[in-house]
Amino acid sequence: MRLRPDVLAALAFVLVLGFGAVILGSRHAKTTDRDRRASSFVPGPQGARALADALGRLDVTVERFRRRTAMLGDLLEGEAPLLMVLDPGMSLDGLEATQLARFVKQGGHLLLAGPGARTATRCFGYLLQGDRFVGTPRELAPFGGGPWVAGPRTALWLTASEREGVVDSSGLADALVSRCDVATPDAVDTLLVNADGAPVMLRLHVAGSSVYLASDAVVFTNRSLRDTEAGPYVLDLLAGRYPRVVFEEYHHGFGSGGSMTTVVLDWMGRSPWGWALWQLLAVATVALAMAAFRFGPAFPPRGRSRRSPLEHVHALSAALAAAKGHDVAVRLMIEGLRRRLSPRGQALRSDVVPWVDRLAENVRTPASREAVRTLQQLMRGPVRTDGVLRAANAVEDVWQDLKP
Repeated sequence: MRLRPDVLAALAFVLVLGFGAVILGSRHAKTTDRDRRASSFVPGPQGARALADALGRLDVTVERFRRRTAMLGDLLEGEAPLLMVLDPGMSLDGLEATQLARFVKQGGHLLLAGPGARTATRCFGYLLQGDRFVGTPRELAPFGGGPWVAGPRTALWLTASEREGVVDSSGLADALVSRCDVATPDAVDTLLVNADGAPVMLRLHVAGSSVYLASDAVVFTNRSLRDTEAGPYVLDLLAGRYPRVVFEEYHHGFGSGGSMTTVVLDWMGRSPWGWALWQLLAVATVALAMAAFRFGPAFPPRGRSRRSPLEHVHALSAALAAAKGHDVAVRLMIEGLRRRLSPRGQALRSDVVPWVDRLAENVRTPASREAVRTLQQLMRGPVRTDGVLRAANAVEDVWQDLKP
């Protein structure tokens, strides 16, 4: 079944529009500078992809954890990793903080950074102070060392809590209440402080595990690793100490579910270009539906005419002439004439030349006699290119004169 030209044109138009919309949408999706998530998937200034890539080049096994914190126990199979929770966009609740504390008790190492991890930080005996939006950012420096020439800034710091337990509620009308007992660390190392001497990053030694608490994830961002002295400091702090580092990505919005179809449908639902593509597809569908029906009276089918016997003979003679089998073509046409004029069941094995000579006695018209003489000449002499056509015409004249 052949498609109509207007249907093909409509399909091509829809494909071109869809291709253009995908290109424009992908170009729009690449502008990640405004993405402020401290995720190892984000290559913008506020992302942490540079840290993940650098650790990978330093022979550290880098993984991404894209499931709920209730499944953190799966990470403890094999060598205990360092789980990095960098200022999650979806803040941790009390239940998730309790699950992180359990992860540490089971032998895992943990790094908490930023206000998004505030609830989990409280489970290890520290509170987050300051406000990054209204506070004055202060320069950071290693504890006990000289100030960095070019270092990151933050308006947040850590203070110790006097509570022995933390109660946190979440869910509708405080339906879910979780409690975590503050772990007593064996030792506390101050790693980074601000210009006022307040701790910004600590390392706690808890039951054989290491817990890093950072008031801000700015130290781990792509911009800090590239433009400040925090880059070498952080890499020296992690590389060689932990052969396996896992970045928590679930709370940055990078869940494990979803497919390419889901992503495309989601983009078409929230992007103006996607809405435009939906409208174009609707118009194209209506156009195809209208083009599928023919309106008006039905056209009569074309009649198929069969070729006459003479046309068949001419076609056969042309084919044999092209193969340079002129003598064979002439003999075959004369044998075919003899077979049609002979009674049924009679054996026709004798030479055809004497039969052509006897044929002159049976023809009735001058045209037939001339045709027999033409056949006799062609049978006894060399046949040129036009001889095949002459033989075909002569055979037809004799047949018209002698046919039953």
